[in-house]
Amino acid sequence: MDVPEFPDWFSVEDDRLNASLVPIKHSDGSFGDWHWDNFNKEITFLVNSRTSSGSNTGLNTKDVLINFRIYKCFYKDCKLPPDPNKTPPLQFSPPVFFYWHDWRIWKLELDGYMTNSAKNGTRVPKDFEHVKILPNTWVKVNLTDICRLKTLLLFGGLEFINSPEAVYTIEVEVIIIKGGGMLVIGWPRDPFLGHASIFLYENNLPSPFIPGTGANLERKCIGVFGGLQLIGKSKGLSWTYLNRTVYPGTKKLFFSENKCNGQKGDEIFHKNPKPRPSSVNNCSFHSGLGTAVGVIGINNISVTNNVLYNNKGKGILSASTNTKIVHNLVVKTTYIGIEAIHAENLTLKNNLVSSSERIGYQVPPLECKETKDMYANNKIYSNYQGAVISPRFYRQSECNKVTGFLGWKNSNFGLMFDGNTNAVFQQNILIENQIGITAKLARHQPICDVFLNISVTVRNTTFVGQTSSFDCGDMVWVRLNGLAKSVSGMSGIVFPEYTSAVGLTKMENVTFAKYNHSICQKNYALRTNLGINELQRPIYSERIKLFDVDHANKVFFQRTERLVSYNCYSIDCDVFRLAFLKDLDGTFLGHNGTVIPKSEYKDIDYNNKIPREMITMINGTRIPLEDIAPNKGVVRNSNCSYRFYWQAYECNDDMGYTMLLIKNMDKNAKYRQISPLALLSEGFLDLLDVPLDNGHCSQHICRRKNNLFNILVATGKSYLLHFTRTTPRHIHYQLMNVSPNEGIKLTVWYSQPNRLDVFVNGRFKISTNARIDDRGRYIISMPQGDEFEPYLEDKSGSNYFDRNRGEITLIVKGQEDIDVVSQETIIVSFGLPALTSTELFGENIVEYLAAFLDIPLTKIRVVNIVRESGNKRRKRSENDGSIIIEIGDEPKLELNSTLDDSVSYATQTELLSLIVNECQLGNISNILKGNVECGKIELSSHDYEIGSFVYSSQSPSYLYSYDEPESEYEGVLLKTQPKIRAIDINGLNVTDLGTLEYPWQMTVAIKKGSGNDLAVLSGALTVNCSQGWFNFTDLAISHSGQNYTLEFRVVYPEQAKRFSLESRSFNVTGRPLKIHVYNQNQSSDEIYAYDQFDIILGLVDFNTNDDITNITWRGHTWTCEVDMIRPSVYADLTGILNTPFDVGTGRASFYNLSVTGYGLYFLQITVVSNPQEYILTYNWRVQIKDPRHVNMTVEETSLVQIKFDATFNDVFNTTDEVDAFVQTFLTEYGHVYHQVSIVEGIAFEGSIGVEFVIAGSKENVKFMLSDLCEEIKNGTLFHYDGHNLTLLPFMTVNSRTFYGVECGDKPSSERNMIQLWLFIIAGSTLGLIIAIIVVTCVICKCYLKPNRTKIQVMNSNRKIKELLSAGDLIGDKNTFCRENLKSNAAEVESQKQPERELSDFSLNIVNFGEQ
Repeated sequence: MDVPEFPDWFSVEDDRLNASLVPIKHSDGSFGDWHWDNFNKEITFLVNSRTSSGSNTGLNTKDVLINFRIYKCFYKDCKLPPDPNKTPPLQFSPPVFFYWHDWRIWKLELDGYMTNSAKNGTRVPKDFEHVKILPNTWVKVNLTDICRLKTLLLFGGLEFINSPEAVYTIEVEVIIIKGGGMLVIGWPRDPFLGHASIFLYENNLPSPFIPGTGANLERKCIGVFGGLQLIGKSKGLSWTYLNRTVYPGTKKLFFSENKCNGQKGDEIFHKNPKPRPSSVNNCSFHSGLGTAVGVIGINNISVTNNVLYNNKGKGILSASTNTKIVHNLVVKTTYIGIEAIHAENLTLKNNLVSSSERIGYQVPPLECKETKDMYANNKIYSNYQGAVISPRFYRQSECNKVTGFLGWKNSNFGLMFDGNTNAVFQQNILIENQIGITAKLARHQPICDVFLNISVTVRNTTFVGQTSSFDCGDMVWVRLNGLAKSVSGMSGIVFPEYTSAVGLTKMENVTFAKYNHSICQKNYALRTNLGINELQRPIYSERIKLFDVDHANKVFFQRTERLVSYNCYSIDCDVFRLAFLKDLDGTFLGHNGTVIPKSEYKDIDYNNKIPREMITMINGTRIPLEDIAPNKGVVRNSNCSYRFYWQAYECNDDMGYTMLLIKNMDKNAKYRQISPLALLSEGFLDLLDVPLDNGHCSQHICRRKNNLFNILVATGKSYLLHFTRTTPRHIHYQLMNVSPNEGIKLTVWYSQPNRLDVFVNGRFKISTNARIDDRGRYIISMPQGDEFEPYLEDKSGSNYFDRNRGEITLIVKGQEDIDVVSQETIIVSFGLPALTSTELFGENIVEYLAAFLDIPLTKIRVVNIVRESGNKRRKRSENDGSIIIEIGDEPKLELNSTLDDSVSYATQTELLSLIVNECQLGNISNILKGNVECGKIELSSHDYEIGSFVYSSQSPSYLYSYDEPESEYEGVLLKTQPKIRAIDINGLNVTDLGTLEYPWQMTVAIKKGSGNDLAVLSGALTVNCSQGWFNFTDLAISHSGQNYTLEFRVVYPEQAKRFSLESRSFNVTGRPLKIHVYNQNQSSDEIYAYDQFDIILGLVDFNTNDDITNITWRGHTWTCEVDMIRPSVYADLTGILNTPFDVGTGRASFYNLSVTGYGLYFLQITVVSNPQEYILTYNWRVQIKDPRHVNMTVEETSLVQIKFDATFNDVFNTTDEVDAFVQTFLTEYGHVYHQVSIVEGIAFEGSIGVEFVIAGSKENVKFMLSDLCEEIKNGTLFHYDGHNLTLLPFMTVNSRTFYGVECGDKPSSERNMIQLWLFIIAGSTLGLIIAIIVVTCVICKCYLKPNRTKIQVMNSNRKIKELLSAGDLIGDKNTFCRENLKSNAAEVESQKQPERELSDFSLNIVNFGEQ
């Protein structure tokens, strides 16, 4: 094996083996022997059947495992070098060193650092350079000026020489002391006697130093990962308390300790170091930025006797182990005075934090079992928040304590515990804080642990409210997280916030003093917590001392400002309606008793909010609310008095109030509303909603409901509970903070008849009217009265389900877990004949039904027998009683266990289907061997909102058509889809056929011999019955035909196939079709004369536009042809003009078509079927552009409308004629005005209107518009297809009248003036005009022989370019003549007004010549 170097480790059996000095031989070597060949760089090792132990396996073969490993160590002899980060700092200056100002040692390296690595350097470091001291080197500074640096990076030592006259000024952006490096100003045995100042300045450029992993360094800092010694001469006491109060103008200070040895002008001033020595002692930190003292990842550090003032950030920070923070003064920080939330085994004593803008202390608590005096005499004065004690980032324990604090005049609170464990406040003093103590518990507890029993205990603590020296203008109360929301004043304890469902606050040996009303505020010893909407857990008190506390100021129950909103569901989110205080020994209230809230204070609409079943009798009669609940709120007695100053009731101890927890355990609990809950006891009605929505949206469907309800109850009472909507199937009940013998009797209403199993602490508790026989069957005894009703004296979990009332009654006692689970079962009721022993016949039904369903007898049981009274709702001819059967699992012994032979829900749906079908087919009497009538049949739904499905046993007699089928035409959905219903023997519609999972099914088919034999019926041919309906929705018949009949037949269940029905006869017509051109957008493309283009077309449904891809569905073949709608003299259509359809695609294609001239043309496509059932046409408009218009610049586009004086429908009988006219007119004009482009022309009704778009240069567009206006002005007459069409005085351009006076409609006022002048001159000129006209006509018709001059118009000025041969005037029906007669022939000649002949072939201008 090739190995480049001699290995440090070689093994083949996990044991290190030494190398053989000579080459190894197989004959005498051992397994694992190896040899290194240094010349060839190879290792040879021996493997054979003899193991290292020397045994031999003989002749038999054997697999030998080789665990081969070789190593080459990075370090010599595989020994790690010492860790520089763990090397202790030096205790004295080394003998070998360099001086900073020795220019010969410095060299500028490629990394940008000036480094003490040279022997022949040229200069010392300059201003704003980076400096690096190399490992294992030492540099001393003996001059006072070392320049202004950027980064000072110490891998070695930098020492400032001690001298009483020394004054050092060190200016640097950041100092990084790595492992093995040191910065020394003074030694423990040689303290620095001079004056040293370290100034850390800042710029916005990124630092070139990348510290790597570990703690983040702030800007302007000293990062100590090696050694830092800043040791000056001791000045004695660093800070102390004043012995006398200081007032403005005071010139003398009196200290409580006379140990201050400072001299005038003494000051130790540093900015923001992060030290890593063994202690930071007797230092001052003034106006720093960031953290003043940070102890991060360093153990056993002491921070003592320091003064920190006006720091922009944190004062002291520790995230290490065994940190001692003792006797430090921290004043005016912008964030946190002392933070040690990540510290472990912290010592915190004799510190004072004052005037912090956020938090004074944020530290971990001590474990309750901790006996060492770790926290003591820590003072918190005038901070925004006093001390936040949180175990969230600390090692967890069951109980944590907060001790050793004195807090006064803090704006928000003195002490707060924020965690998820039990909390104990002890040996603290809180004076004149807005809030003395509060707590947030279990905020981070997983939701599955909401029943975690958690508590807050306040003991051996003193609270002082507003003293006589308090100045009302001295403090500004703040509102953080709503802890003091809407209340001004001081409170000793604010009710803690619990996320856990189970919680209790205890006060033991607590002193309250000075809580009264003052002129500026109201102060209370206890107050609820308005800032949260979590439940306010109760407070139990004992051994309380009160000094100067009025009875009215002992407690205050706040009321929420939150009304019904998206966070609430029905009534409100007022959790304060559930808070209460219990005095166990009378030392707080003056007597044993309880303070409970006035939960009925809100204006609640009880009549509409109460679940309707609570005020409705079984027969449906509504009960007046005042009859059952004349009182509202928590149940009370005459020993309860309302205290308006508390907003609560003060009750004696004869009412054992406690909290009842009710949790909805259903899977959809967080998404289904079941509130408000209505709780009724002794005439008192209390409505309760969930505390708050847990979601983040305003829509009801996306909210997350709180599935936990808390109800304030009194033990020893009976309660009736109703949920809004369907009662949950799995409910958990538990009483809080009660003895084992205290409890309540709770009755809960259920809408479903399914069996309710009760479990106590997870074990099944059998109902009082049930037993399990020797065959394992769950037997229920029928009640005769209330003999099975449980009593308060019974054990917890005792229960009875009254099916007639739909109510379960159970006893809830102690703090045991009670679960009530509704079982998924089938409930069937049967009508029975009059028998002497109904119970006996019930046993027979169980056996017959078990045999029919093929399930064990333990899965079927009689749960109720109802004997009909004389007042029956429905008379029966033979039956006068009923028996109710339950089909499903017997009870489990454990809540979370399963039965081996459990009947699954899927199996239950199958069994239900069998029963329902036999009942609806009328066969149940045969199965049960008796005259039995089916009643109601129920099965629980998996949809918790629905509750259960109830099926009717109504039997069908015959089918009938509710909607008969009616056809639109072949190939499309029937216009009227058939709907079938079933009728019972009484002529009533049957509402159920089958079950939801197994409904009856019906098929449909075309009756043989009806309609077209080739026809196919498509769509869903088999449908399920839904609520008694067989609805077909998408039936279609493929072929036209006469007298179609549809046959309907039930195909499931098998026994119901006798039910069938035929529809009425109906006809199906052929499918209307039309042509669709798929590439018709090509007509808008740039197509010029002689360009080739394609047309791809197909057939579509005339109404629906659905593509017809199967064009041979009735044996047709199809051909098509294309041609111009009317021939034109300007162009011909060329190419292959006829083509067949492609049967595979259902499309036809014309390729390489071309038009030989430009203009607007309609290509008429004709499709003919064979047999000739269909002849379809389609006019495809295509704009063929003038080649001269390539790259034509369009400066102006105008939409033009003109009108002819003719009736539209007299001239045009078909759309083809309209399209032909548009083609002829616009193509002709396109050639006349070829300087512009004419596009998008149409003809429209309203006389005959023509609309088209012209585009081109501004000049050419203007010329054409002017010429059109001239023609209108001159009254041009057109002859087209035998019709005389005269241009009306109407012309609009872009929807505006063009030259209104000259060629368009004139304004009404102008028309009136013209008409006036015409009337004036009419009399004098009429005779002359008539005479001239008569003379002119006689001359033209009788004496002159007309010459025909044909002039082709070449430009917009109507100039005659060429005279063609004269001849007779042609006047056939295709001729278009424009006549504009003047007073004499000479004037006609001078005007050269042409007469236009508009035909299919040319545009001619005809002039009258002179003889």
